[in-house]
Amino acid sequence: HPDMEKSIYEDMWKTLRDDRTWEGEVKNRKKDGGYYWVYAIISPKCTRVEGSCGYTDIMFDITDKKEVERLKLGLEKLVEERTKELESEKKLIDSIINSQESIVVTSDGKKLATANKAFYEFYEVNSLDEFMQKYGPCICDSFENDVDISQGYIKKDMGGKTWLEYMLERPHENFKVIIKKDIPHIFNITVDKFEFEGKTFITIVLTDITDLEMTKKAIEEMHKHTQDSIHFASLIQKALVPLDGALDPYFKDN
Repeated sequence: HPDMEKSIYEDMWKTLRDDRTWEGEVKNRKKDGGYYWVYAIISPKCTRVEGSCGYTDIMFDITDKKEVERLKLGLEKLVEERTKELESEKKLIDSIINSQESIVVTSDGKKLATANKAFYEFYEVNSLDEFMQKYGPCICDSFENDVDISQGYIKKDMGGKTWLEYMLERPHENFKVIIKKDIPHIFNITVDKFEFEGKTFITIVLTDITDLEMTKKAIEEMHKHTQDSIHFASLIQKALVPLDGALDPYFKDN
């Protein structure tokens, strides 16, 4: 068969001329143009008196075995190519996620699975294991629990439900969390569920709105102060203006 390398036949004839047995796999062509594989054992049979040589051979059909090997090789190549594609896709996804200013993590519902660059920078850790040792297996272990849930704040235990259960049941509501470090940080928090390789994961996105909340609070305080000032001025004005008719005796005609 033309697929057989020339060196294989050269090795076979050299071995036989040296009066040794040759063994190997051979691809042969069928009459219909197809092919088949055999494992051949060829031995020289020489008659020293007459000086003539012949050969005996034993052959085993290994076509099915070679076909399985071909399919396996093809599958391994496909797996290798797909693995490279997935690695490239993962690098692209990681690059996009790591470019986000928001903290982006995934969880299996019990502990963290992945995290982006913003997560590590905010919590000042180098790995998820370090975070878990410092806080716990869940990102909720870093949440402040002394909060007013009526104001949209989330804490680890939401009255008999986990914070994830509580949020997933209310997909259209806005929620906030407070995470204490050197100073309290206020985050807008969103969650989403997805399936991957037969497992359920949760994506959690935390966007720092501390400055926005502080500005909002300052405006509310300013508004309250203005309202209080107006009310106070109104009281003073009422105190300074005499009651109706109180000055009439002083302005009567003589």
